[in-house]
Amino acid sequence: MASFAKQLSMTVEELDDQLRSFQPNVDAKKRLQAKYGLELESDGGIDKPYGRLPHLSHAAPTLVTTTEDFYDPMTPDLQKAYEADNAQFVAVGALLDEAGAERAAGHKCNHQAHQDEAWSAPKDDSLSAAAILEQVVKARKSGRKVVLASMGTVITGDFKIGWEGRLTGKDGQPRGLTGRELCQAAWGGIFDAFGAVTAEEGPLLVVALGPQTHALGELVLPANALCAPVLPQVDLLKTGVDLFLTHGGQNSFTEALSNKVPLVVCPGFGDQIVNAQKAVDIGVGLKVDRPDPDAGQEPQAVAGYRSAVKAALLEVFDNSDFKAVASSCGDSLQRAGGVPRAVELVLAAARGNKTTGFAAASRAGA
Repeated sequence: MASFAKQLSMTVEELDDQLRSFQPNVDAKKRLQAKYGLELESDGGIDKPYGRLPHLSHAAPTLVTTTEDFYDPMTPDLQKAYEADNAQFVAVGALLDEAGAERAAGHKCNHQAHQDEAWSAPKDDSLSAAAILEQVVKARKSGRKVVLASMGTVITGDFKIGWEGRLTGKDGQPRGLTGRELCQAAWGGIFDAFGAVTAEEGPLLVVALGPQTHALGELVLPANALCAPVLPQVDLLKTGVDLFLTHGGQNSFTEALSNKVPLVVCPGFGDQIVNAQKAVDIGVGLKVDRPDPDAGQEPQAVAGYRSAVKAALLEVFDNSDFKAVASSCGDSLQRAGGVPRAVELVLAAARGNKTTGFAAASRAGA
């Protein structure tokens, strides 16, 4: 919660006040109460102690899609609140997509534009996602290394904080790099680090571009790189990836570690900032923070960011320590049980049975 507020150039208290006075939020609560008779404990703001989710007291259990090793720390007040709520948590690890599920398509606010454009970009790439997966399988069989990159769905989409969006400064005005500038600089860092003049040289580079037409802009695609708007991310990770450049969203972060893949995290906003630091703290990779240049300094910031991404990629790629820690994390996540364990818990709750194996509330995190 503190991280989200900081990204909005607010304190948690200021964010709380804004939510309480934001009329659409107040109206939404009233509609829920009127339509469903649902008496929400929240008054429209952030429940106290900050971070508490009061509805968890009604859940049996609350499934946490990671392991206890990755839980975020709690304040003492929040820990006591969850104990009083008798909130029950159990870590089940990643709930991985079924084979063939596509990821990193990005979000188009105009759904017709999404249909018309998303599946055709980039215009100069003729390979389908399935064909790219086939190329990765071939590369792995030959012993060739694979580097995967995805900057996620929101920052490549049309939201306010997406492709042409910027973060907000203390004056309430947009500032810093756009999502487009951030993505293109990150992709440029990959091409600088591993790009080759022939398709057979160097590692195979696989990049998810999202739905924007001409997403690469002025970037020159190396001969050993394959790009597509959407990719079967979990399938690729399972097939075998030596390094993953990711925005650090919770799904991508956990899916990569479940498959023992080291990371370079290039966070854009939200939980990505926290996960980026977590990658460094745990030892599974490095992070390259989003630049925040003053107006007029954006080109220099883009160049510096691209260079920093290149350096981080090369360091993780060449250091086996990151892979060793990622492998250990993968073992832990796999032992958590995943989808079969989650199904078991849901069915037990539906039957009204007491479920064993819950982590104590004092050990649960956001």
